[in-house]
Amino acid sequence: MVSIVFFIIIINIMYIGIDRGVTGAIAFLTDRGFSIVDIPIFLDEKRKKKLINSVSLLDIVKRKLFLLLKEKAEESQEIIVGIEPYLSRGVSSSQAVWGAAYQEGVFDHLFMNNLTYVYPAQWKKYYGLLHADKEESIEKAIELFPSAKEFLILKKHHNRAEALLIANYLRKK
Repeated sequence: MVSIVFFIIIINIMYIGIDRGVTGAIAFLTDRGFSIVDIPIFLDEKRKKKLINSVSLLDIVKRKLFLLLKEKAEESQEIIVGIEPYLSRGVSSSQAVWGAAYQEGVFDHLFMNNLTYVYPAQWKKYYGLLHADKEESIEKAIELFPSAKEFLILKKHHNRAEALLIANYLRKK
């Protein structure tokens, strides 16, 4: 007698979109909803510049991933992380390049070299935002995620909107 056993594996995927920079944001998107956080920063007194607070960032990411694992303990999890690469616009100072390299190191370490580079032209073209201003990113994010409106009320929240759009772009492609 032959027995046939079927295993059903449900894969829950978390998409993480990162709009980099000291005014940036990170969006966590699953089939159950989303969460958006501003990238935590601190003032480096020596250099007189704002830098990513990697300890706080690690804590935030660990808490978000723990919630995913706790909710879906019997299921398989996958994490897909998208980040805009650092793109120099014209001549960059050595400080700007250093800051970008620092951020790259923080995110590479945090996500164990599992970053997918999502160029602005890719995701903006997908949403029809190629030559749009930052406010249009906010409008598009609210259109796709109406409950995000309360987190995207100010003009400066375009980073949050763009992080959410990057995460959603990863989910849709």
